Parts: sequence; C-alpha cells; structure tokens
Amino acid sequence: GWSLTGARGIEATRNFSSSDSASIGGNTTIDLIAGDYTLTIDAGGAAVGDYSFRLLDLANATALIPGTPVSGSLTPGNSTNMYQFTAAAGDKFYFDQLSQSSGNVYWRLLDPYGRLIFGPNGFSDVDVTNLSIAGRYTFLIEGYVINAVTPVDYSFNVVPVVDDVAAMTL
Repeated sequence: GWSLTGARGIEATRNFSSSDSASIGGNTTIDLIAGDYTLTIDAGGAAVGDYSFRLLDLANATALIPGTPVSGSLTPGNSTNMYQFTAAAGDKFYFDQLSQSSGNVYWRLLDPYGRLIFGPNGFSDVDVTNLSIAGRYTFLIEGYVINAVTPVDYSFNVVPVVDDVAAMTL
C-alpha cells in the first residue's frame, strides 16, 4: 500500500488494490495544502516488486464545453483522464455515454470543492443531475483492471438540460 504524509500528518493511506476507479468508492481526491510531502510505499511482509502510479492535479484537467461531444483514449487502459466544465448553481445536465471501444471504464463527477456528485459508475448514461453549486466541476474517466494495457477509446457528452422533460427526448 501507500501513505502520504505532510504538514497535517498522514493525509491519505490506501492499498494499491483499492486506490482508484471502481476499487475505491466515494471520493478519490486528497485535499492538500501547499508544502512538502512524503510518499511511502510499503508491500506486505518482505515482499518486493515493481509498482507505478500517477498523482493528478485536478487543476490540470482538460476543459470541455457542455453540449459538445468529447472523445478520448485511456492509454494505457488502466489510466485516468480528467475533464472540467463550469456550471451555475441549479444547472442540470444529462451525462450521455456515446461509445466505448473495449475494457472496463468508470466515471465519477466531483463538485468545485472536490466532493463526489456521482460515481464510480460504470461508463453508461447518468440521468439528469442538478448541480447545486456554481463553479468548476471535474469528470474522472477511469480505466479499471490493474494490468489493462490495451488503450480504451471512448466518447461522451455533458448535455445541458433546460427542464427534465427535455432530457426524455435524448
């Protein structure tokens, strides 16, 4: 597993097998203040072996425009891609999964404070969702299965909804 220690003590501790995608329910973000951190990797017992990880900064997510389809690729198939869009308080959106080439893909939506709105959901349509806070929302598109190296192509659309009746026509 791993642990991250900083100015406030232990910030996060997780097993590698439950660090992301569908393996970790709820929120995957860690709210860190500026400063120095120590990442500790610890295998069970005297085990040794290779490992790798990516630490992602939500501020670096790719901007998307609601109503415009987005296409991307998880390369390798177990990686995570991030997207952001801005919403006003009370805006409603329908999250439309358009395509997936293969593999196991999940998605989750975080509010402007990094709190979970939905997910991890299998990569399929998510019904009309009311976003109650104004600001930047972040999508995580997550590959699943630790050894999945084959790229996974996908597309989706964050569809603005004027009223719930409009969503039924999608």
